[in-house]
Amino acid sequence: KDSLGGNCRTLLIACVWPDESQNDQTLATLKFATRMMRVKTSAVVNVSQEQHVQAKKLTDEIKRLKGELALHDTLAGRSRVVYDAMSPEQMAEMKAAIERFVAGDGSQGLLPVVNVVQVQTLFQLFRQVALEHKAAAGPEVDGMPPAQPTIVESPVTSHKEDESNDNALLHQQPSDIQPSTRTDDEPERTNDDAALLDEFKQHLAAQLEQAKQNFRKAKKQAVQCATDVNLAKRYPNLRDDHP
Repeated sequence: KDSLGGNCRTLLIACVWPDESQNDQTLATLKFATRMMRVKTSAVVNVSQEQHVQAKKLTDEIKRLKGELALHDTLAGRSRVVYDAMSPEQMAEMKAAIERFVAGDGSQGLLPVVNVVQVQTLFQLFRQVALEHKAAAGPEVDGMPPAQPTIVESPVTSHKEDESNDNALLHQQPSDIQPSTRTDDEPERTNDDAALLDEFKQHLAAQLEQAKQNFRKAKKQAVQCATDVNLAKRYPNLRDDHP
């Protein structure tokens, strides 16, 4: 239904087969055609306009919208608001105002916002001023000065002091060297881990053996069921008369 109408007339052609075996499909097709007969559509004639006529129509619409915008500005208390593109002189004045705003301490107030064109131009000029300041700053990025190389001065010792230090190291007593201590918990911890591993292995082996036994029982039951089914199929009248 949504695709009908527009600029054309719609005609439904229903195909039926007058055969007894196709009565259901024929009846369904006729019911669908009956429902579609109730759908109302309105065809619209295409109207082609000349290029100059369409241009004049758009120009008149722009004038009307500008008049409504001027009326809205007057009611809002704003007058003489220009919505056209800004001239190079106006852009230069706005750029100077942006530079004063960036260089100032914020006491001069915010920049005025008049219309969308002025806001877009303001953003472009702000980006241009930021790039100029970044290029003028040089290696100083984000307000951080370039790192200066630092010189570390180490004290200079004489040759005699070096020899005395070497002799002191050579004559160091063996008792001054502390041997590495070793805790007694490491062997016990190793033994505990080994015992836990053995216990886990035994538990897994028991579970595996139990699973094998369950599988054998299930296999025997499946074989017995298959045998009973075959006997029932072969001798359907066989009954057990014994109590």
